[in-house]
Amino acid sequence: MQNKRALGFQAESLAASYLLSKKYSVLDRNVSSRYGEIDIIALNPNTSRIVCVEVKSSHVIESAYEAISHLKLLKMIKTWQQVQRGYPNLEVQIDAIIVQENCVVAHIENIALS
Repeated sequence: MQNKRALGFQAESLAASYLLSKKYSVLDRNVSSRYGEIDIIALNPNTSRIVCVEVKSSHVIESAYEAISHLKLLKMIKTWQQVQRGYPNLEVQIDAIIVQENCVVAHIENIALS
């Protein structure tokens, strides 16, 4: 059985490949600040927006959705605010990619804080 870190890396690699297949440009992976981490930073070709992607992997899809909490979104926003100087000055959105059993099963675009 793979450890959690290896499973996370595999899920992130699948998500990055998925984004590339959709013509996104993957700019960076595993970007950290003192507030948290952004799994993938990509450029959306349709909107010219920077996309901060959270990748979740689970055998139960509902568990993966639930893992992207309000607190996690706030941490991603704070992390982006810390690291944004190194990227093009474009609008930003947060997306989630859900990976289940080695397959991307959902790409949720522009998650809003509610």
